[in-house]
Amino acid sequence: MKNSTWHIFIVTTICAISFSSENNSKFNQRMFEFTYAIEIEAANGKKIELWIPIPQTNEVQTISNLTFDTNGLVYSIKDEKIHGNKYLYILNETGISSSKVISMKCEVIRKEH
Repeated sequence: MKNSTWHIFIVTTICAISFSSENNSKFNQRMFEFTYAIEIEAANGKKIELWIPIPQTNEVQTISNLTFDTNGLVYSIKDEKIHGNKYLYILNETGISSSKVISMKCEVIRKEH
């Protein structure tokens, strides 16, 4: 049986949220612009594999204008079957030679509950 080693290099995680309460007080909700950024270190020829959870609309929040910047890395959107969650999946068998920043942005309307 072949041994395999997985290397996930996450150096920095940055979340930026801007808040707007304009015309939302009567609806008991808040609006956010959410940015999630991850810096991946160079893997020097070793495989990288990432799973990044994707926020979803539900009874307490509405997600819109979802965008991804994977800095040239190929990705796919996967469904987690048991809980019904979605995630961004990146697999690069040969790794990356320099660090890269991957980001996900979306707008969120969060309802009071």
